[in-house]
Amino acid sequence: MNNKVYEFEAVIKKVPDMDGAYIEIPFDVKAEFGKGRVPVIATFDGEVYEGSLVRMKTPCHIIGIRKDIRAKIGKQPGDTIKVTIRERNSEKSSLWKCQNADESSRIKIKIISAVSLQKPLMNI
Repeated sequence: MNNKVYEFEAVIKKVPDMDGAYIEIPFDVKAEFGKGRVPVIATFDGEVYEGSLVRMKTPCHIIGIRKDIRAKIGKQPGDTIKVTIRERNSEKSSLWKCQNADESSRIKIKIISAVSLQKPLMNI
């Protein structure tokens, strides 16, 4: 797994005929990560997102920017954003999905996740 953090600015592009948006990745993803589809943790103007770098009949790899994230950062297609990207393991974080849970719920989620993944419990 590549632990490098990539930082760059990108212009938000509109998905034709949809209310979707994405940014283009300004480097050779296959050369950097050794594969075509790469699960990542990204930030868009500081807003965290777990997704994947993919090729979707596009000249380069892209990553989508959900509508709720665009609303939070106040940006739309045509606007420039600051982006950070780092590779993650292929499973999304259960804690990230439940970020509004109270502390006892987070601990329970972490225990259930660790047991289901058969990983040791650390730093609960």
